[in-house]
Amino acid sequence: MTRGAVLFDLDGTLLDSLAGIHAALLNTAEELQLAPPAEARTRASIGDGVENLLLRAFDAPADLPRLHAVYDRHYSSTSIAAARAFTGIEPLLRALDPARTAVLSNKPERHCRRLLRALDLEQCFAHIAGGDTFPEKKPSALPVLRLLAQLGADAADAVLVGDGPQDIRAARNAGVKSIAVLWGFSERSKLAGLGPDLVVEDVAALMHALATHARRHSPDGLSSR
Repeated sequence: MTRGAVLFDLDGTLLDSLAGIHAALLNTAEELQLAPPAEARTRASIGDGVENLLLRAFDAPADLPRLHAVYDRHYSSTSIAAARAFTGIEPLLRALDPARTAVLSNKPERHCRRLLRALDLEQCFAHIAGGDTFPEKKPSALPVLRLLAQLGADAADAVLVGDGPQDIRAARNAGVKSIAVLWGFSERSKLAGLGPDLVVEDVAALMHALATHARRHSPDGLSSR
């Protein structure tokens, strides 16, 4: 049994990926002659999967499958060069035991893996799940519980770390503790209003919270790699 398991959201939690997403939306708008979204609108559109991103970024798109295909092509070319891990995230991940750690994003799995591989972080996780890995996305409990089953972890021994309402709701729906991070894409008031188990201002506070979580659920706590 894996104890002290940690599930991480990706965009806005581990990675600052806004620039790549916004560039892909602008390139898509130019190709399809659509009104380009402002960066603030892009930021507010992230978190609930690519279909919702496109529906929020563009007003009433007539051909969503074509829009999706064009966006995916542009995102494949803009995402890696623009993405970076938030300051402090890489040492935090390398201090954790990868056997207890996984990514749960609403972004397509192949893009999650491409980004993490490019940043040399893929090996930090036992499993990487995207919005198309399981039949449902966050805030459904299903992807959380399926991923915990793959980790061999119980919900009572796990925590989900994320920057969006879908993360906090998914954790609650699955009976998992939640940690809301404030450096991501969601507003502080929106996150606080959802009642996460803990809110952290910076990566140092997150490291402390995860170390406490690990000690509580496993005798060896953080790994000593």
